[in-house]
Amino acid sequence: MVPRTWAPAAMDAPLLNEYKHEFVFRRLLATALGGARFKWGFQVPYHVHLIQVLLLVWPALVSVPMSVSLPTAMASLVSGGTTFAVILLAHWFVWVSGRRKRVAPSPRDVLPPSREGEVAFPGICSRKTWEVLVPRRFFPVHILHCLAGGLVCGLATKLLDPRVLKLNFNTPLEAYFILVFGWLTVCITVHPLLGMPPSELATFRPLDRWDINQMSRAVHASLPLLAELALETIAEDSSHLSSLNTSLSRRLLMDAFISLPFLWMMGVLSPLEAGLFWAAEQTLVFALGGPTPRSNLRTLLQLLLGAASLVPVLLLASSFHRVIFAAASGYLLSTDLEGAWTSMKKNGICRGWTEKPTLWSLLLSAPPVHGLWLAACLLAAWLASRLGPAAASAPLTELAAGALAAFVASAALHEIAKVFSLAGIFRNNFYNLMKIRKPGGCFSIASVQLLLTRSLSLLAVFACAGVYQTQISASPGQTRNLSWYLETIGLCRTLRWVWQNPRAFQLEFLLHCAIFYRQPEMFFSKLVAVSLLRDRAGQALNKLYVWFILMRTISSSKKRKSYGSCVLLINLTMFPVILMVLGASCLLSAPFLPLFTLPIFLMGFPRPSRIWPDSFASGPVRNSSDSVFYEQAVPSVAPGLTRAFFAGSLGYIMSNEFFLLRFEDRLIWVVLSEMGNGYVRWVFKGLELQETSCHAVEATRVDSIFQNAFDAEDCINGYACHTLTPLCEIPVKAYSDVRNVLTGVIDSPEVLRAIRESFIKTIVWVLMRHCLDTRWEDWRRTVFEPIGSVDSPAKDSSGTGKSLAEGDGRSRQYQMEEEPEKPVHLAPDVENEVVVLKTMESKDEGRWAHRLHPQGPHDDSRESRTLPPLRVKDDQTWIDELLAEDEQRSKQAMAKEHKERLPPIQAPSPNEGEDKGKRSIFALPSDWHKIPVEERAITSHNALFPSDWFHSVHRRMWQSLRERWKQRRKESGEEDPASEEDEYEDVESGYRHLALACDVLVHGDNHDPPSSVQVLKFFSGNFGDLWNAQWLLDRPELRNIIIKAYRRVPISDRYSVKLSFDTALLGGTCDSVEESLQEYDQQWFLGTETDGEWQRAVLTEVPNLFSIGYDPVKKNFTSHLLLLRSLNCWVGRLNPELVKGLWANQGLELLYLTNEDEERYSIQAQPLILRNLTVQAADPPLGYPVFITSCVGHYPSS
Repeated sequence: MVPRTWAPAAMDAPLLNEYKHEFVFRRLLATALGGARFKWGFQVPYHVHLIQVLLLVWPALVSVPMSVSLPTAMASLVSGGTTFAVILLAHWFVWVSGRRKRVAPSPRDVLPPSREGEVAFPGICSRKTWEVLVPRRFFPVHILHCLAGGLVCGLATKLLDPRVLKLNFNTPLEAYFILVFGWLTVCITVHPLLGMPPSELATFRPLDRWDINQMSRAVHASLPLLAELALETIAEDSSHLSSLNTSLSRRLLMDAFISLPFLWMMGVLSPLEAGLFWAAEQTLVFALGGPTPRSNLRTLLQLLLGAASLVPVLLLASSFHRVIFAAASGYLLSTDLEGAWTSMKKNGICRGWTEKPTLWSLLLSAPPVHGLWLAACLLAAWLASRLGPAAASAPLTELAAGALAAFVASAALHEIAKVFSLAGIFRNNFYNLMKIRKPGGCFSIASVQLLLTRSLSLLAVFACAGVYQTQISASPGQTRNLSWYLETIGLCRTLRWVWQNPRAFQLEFLLHCAIFYRQPEMFFSKLVAVSLLRDRAGQALNKLYVWFILMRTISSSKKRKSYGSCVLLINLTMFPVILMVLGASCLLSAPFLPLFTLPIFLMGFPRPSRIWPDSFASGPVRNSSDSVFYEQAVPSVAPGLTRAFFAGSLGYIMSNEFFLLRFEDRLIWVVLSEMGNGYVRWVFKGLELQETSCHAVEATRVDSIFQNAFDAEDCINGYACHTLTPLCEIPVKAYSDVRNVLTGVIDSPEVLRAIRESFIKTIVWVLMRHCLDTRWEDWRRTVFEPIGSVDSPAKDSSGTGKSLAEGDGRSRQYQMEEEPEKPVHLAPDVENEVVVLKTMESKDEGRWAHRLHPQGPHDDSRESRTLPPLRVKDDQTWIDELLAEDEQRSKQAMAKEHKERLPPIQAPSPNEGEDKGKRSIFALPSDWHKIPVEERAITSHNALFPSDWFHSVHRRMWQSLRERWKQRRKESGEEDPASEEDEYEDVESGYRHLALACDVLVHGDNHDPPSSVQVLKFFSGNFGDLWNAQWLLDRPELRNIIIKAYRRVPISDRYSVKLSFDTALLGGTCDSVEESLQEYDQQWFLGTETDGEWQRAVLTEVPNLFSIGYDPVKKNFTSHLLLLRSLNCWVGRLNPELVKGLWANQGLELLYLTNEDEERYSIQAQPLILRNLTVQAADPPLGYPVFITSCVGHYPSS
């Protein structure tokens, strides 16, 4: 038996390609030195290195001697001022030099093509050298750079004074160590403000247009220095602080300061923008009780409103007024009033209930209802304040018991609304009874959830107001000290958080009662601390689950890597370190970053919980033609997902959680961006429809997970240890996609023959239907209303059946009048007469006058020629290959036919010899009949024209006209002018001529069926130029008429193709062809997928769409059918910390390591964590979803 060999190393994709090792080393070195580049990748002059050394170490060279020779305060001021001046002068010099007129570079400054990408440094005093080493900054911001540099150097000079360090530290060696590494930190901090900024591992925004993030290191260094300065000032003013505590604090601050270079290298300190908005978000959520906003602007606005509502509460003297104001502001700020007003207008709640209100509308949807809830909230606060201690006489244990009972009931309702209960492990047998039955319906369980949640919120307001009044009554003479301010801020936060996130508040209240048993003092401050503890504990559980899942991916036999054993050993031996990293990331609410998606964990830098900058908060993004399917489905998905959220089917979730939706072949990535009092805001991202091999593995796993949840009957979730947890099903109105292979059908002789036979019928029906739909109103006014004077004629210049009388309120009279025509040559066996229809002004009674003017004699020497089948042009190679033989034959025929002039043949007038008081609505414009087709070719096809079909359609159309007329007569009281329209034989002859002429143009003058390639070309509407294009160019009028006629042929041909396919695929013949055509006209869109009308049809939700195409790879014909119907959409929850960790690693790999190789970011599928789908769902430019919506707000009634 041959032993089994294992060689995973040969199959492993490298984590970092070898050719990038040197690049990454250069970038890491520059990051460590603050941007100074001593390794360029090409040879540079020595003076470049010398200039960079001076730019790096000059703060220490200037400040250290000052701190030794001058007094501490004086040295600090001089050092800071010198640094400010140097940075300002350097920026001014570069800015002025950049404004000078550019001159042509000298020959020695021009690099040869072989050194493209390198930088030329002409000399030490060269302007170009200094422009590279000291780049230009954004003009107003460089002042902030100067101030930041001066502040850091000034503080460092004072706190790193060698004389002070010797006194504060035990040994001179320790003092010198702090001095050296302290000034090294200062030099690395100041260099980005003056020289080239470094590439940071902590990158939040790929492009720093305003040069703000270059001050990040200066801000980081200023914080411990300012803290140490404040500690020193407080120690001097306060005698009660022991020297031991002061010394220990200084040591810790100095250790933190000299550790900054290491932290910058690890990428754990936030850039300035990310850090500021992270701090603002944490303050808004845990100090003010607000949501996690979806954008930077909304963060600032919410923070401003929260602070503005807090100030009056702190200034009011009466506790009663404080409670009432806090309760009112808490309810209003937790409500999306703008969205509620929009929902009110949409649902007609303030318009006298024009539609039957649903329970959703009554409970949550409208501002009047919000007003009622606000009044109830104020009433509860008023009662609690008036009752005072009596409102809180019940001990907290009794309140906790009631809250526990309510929480258990709510949790039970949450669990039975999901397909799997108890952390997604055990199947819920009650789920099928609780799920949505129809898109517009609501859960009965949701009504109970809403009533229970709202009642508990009102009870919580009553209890919190009573507790606050009790605390105030217990200490009537209490001064406004720190504890008083903390309690008042906690009261405002609690009365808002009750409505902002009532489910989280219930759990936090229970935890508070369990932890601080029988300790009612500082109630609201402790409640805020418990809220923070609950949030961090939830993150810790999710991050532990991330560690467990990634350990499974590396230990799986199918995904085992050559370095898997080494990674496992590191995790086991370094597990305490991993726990420390996990704890730090939870404490700072930072991503738990798996490096290269391996269980090698780092702490990402703290950032807002939305992970990315708000690049797409202003509007939707469409990156592919497939985005139209997501754009159509999202308005149906969002209400169902919102109903599932309020019914508890999504579980206990917080803002910025992620869900994956699956229906048909579509995947929608959903982000819960914001949630509050009766509203949620979603962001929808559509992923690629064309699943490549790398995505198919993960998409197949997603299908398996959902099928196991909703189709199987297993009691245990077989995919419990997965990042995706199935939750529920929601109905969605979307298109079902069906693709078939038409090879064997479209090239079948029977089908091709049926296409040609159906073409004449369909073009007759389409023309008559077009006339009926576009002319009937004008025809009614022209024929039956009194005829008045007109001021100007109306022209039917398009010849497409447009309105013969514009909506100007005036009647028209039409006459047949002679118009000079150029003489044309007729075939010897043809006698033809030109009749021109022209709109004229009239002052007498309206009659149709017909004047027939025969053309001049024709040239008998001309022979009549037959018109070959229409030839088309296309740029696609596969079409050219398929038509190669036909084109060769057409070229031979073209050379022969160009020797003769093919005369245009005029059809007889539609109203020839008639003198009627009315014009048939179905009469065709006369210029439609000017077609360069020989009469003999048309005559030879007379047998193909279905006269019975024409009369049948004409009769049905007239009946439809009568129904319209009866409806109009009921509305206007007019009399029925006629019982039935006269069917003129000349109308039939006009349709016969036009239909047969179009048939000859499209299919040729022979009786052979078209080829499959021609069917595809005609169906696509791609006709190109006629073979006698030059002949038509010499006669622009006839050419325009041919183009107008051809623009109607593809529509008819599409109907005939679809009708023929239905007959061939479904079997038998159509008993009612006209009903089928009527259905195609009203409920179908027949066209090509690349046509803009196709996308518009999808967005307008046309019930059925059909197209045919050709696959050049497989060399077969295909059809694409879309059917609009209600589908079941599977909803699953993704582990939020795993998603954030993968996105943080993605930013590190793509923005810093530039690790964008296909082998790394295309074929490395990991079904257990859905790595490729997660990477794709990131915001551009790092991700590539095909469709992204702006933040969509939804309410239960919407």
